[in-house]
Amino acid sequence: MRRESIAYLACPACMGSLRIASMSGPQTRGRHLRCEECRTRYPIVLGRPVLLPPGARNTWSCALAEVLSDQPGSCTDSRVAELVQAVCRGSKLDLRRPWENLRSGRRLWRITPSQVREARSRLLGWAAKSKPISGVATISRPIATKQSLRSEVEEMVCQVRNLSPHSVVDLASGGGWFISRLLHNCRSIQRTISVERDLRCLWTLQYKFRVAKAEQRADAVGGDVRALPLMTEAFDVATCSNAFGELAGISTMFQEAHRVLRPGGHFLLCHSEKPWLVPNVSANNYRRIARKADIFVDKTHMLHLAVKSGFCVKKVVTTSREPDQMGRRFVADLVRE
Repeated sequence: MRRESIAYLACPACMGSLRIASMSGPQTRGRHLRCEECRTRYPIVLGRPVLLPPGARNTWSCALAEVLSDQPGSCTDSRVAELVQAVCRGSKLDLRRPWENLRSGRRLWRITPSQVREARSRLLGWAAKSKPISGVATISRPIATKQSLRSEVEEMVCQVRNLSPHSVVDLASGGGWFISRLLHNCRSIQRTISVERDLRCLWTLQYKFRVAKAEQRADAVGGDVRALPLMTEAFDVATCSNAFGELAGISTMFQEAHRVLRPGGHFLLCHSEKPWLVPNVSANNYRRIARKADIFVDKTHMLHLAVKSGFCVKKVVTTSREPDQMGRRFVADLVRE
């Protein structure tokens, strides 16, 4: 964790500033971050700060599972389909909205020793080149010179590069497929924070930053994009690559992106025009739940939520990829008003 990056971070519970403090225990390398306002302590695990608000989960889960089940991380596709059918039989949808109480939770979600062991094993394997890591080969791949030949990721890289931002935040980064390519192709970015709640992805992200030769100017941070652990009006550009379909509470994500961007800042996102449907879940049942639970419905609905959150739609570019069951891919440039 670079000390320069700490100035961009904030306590996700109260938005207070953070400072490095000592802490005993081999899993944190003797350090943690402490909020100077509410005194909450956040661990630094194998060099990565985990700034999840109290109650937020530190693993990925399907958006439908998050609103239908108390144990979303263990829900299979078949279980999600069963829950959807059971809920839609009633006249009133009974859905959970856990993201609305992220900042008022009582305790931090526990980081288990097995998660730390898995991360350490991955790091050692990558360092010894005994374990392959997906996506590394694409980092240095040249960007297509013609717009008609670019993928949605390449188009977004080009648009960010044209803006020449000083600071960038990437939301719901996953395994870093987009943000590592951006950093490799945009050397003018001085500081990048990559926010991802799934702990399995944090060390993958930082390893890819090293491959992209951007480790000195980029940090992967554990956090929930619906309660960003970032200072207000701290970034020139925010990006999000193909993540809206995996989240519940996308209106809250737009509001958080609006908060952390400076006035006139850009939010660039790419996504498909239609959602991916869980097998055996009908489109009608999906839309009924999605609208109620603030889950991605389609391109038009998502851009409408962006405008409601204070963004102006500057440009939408549809990529040339042939449409599939989720339609075509598009890149939207949203400007913070």
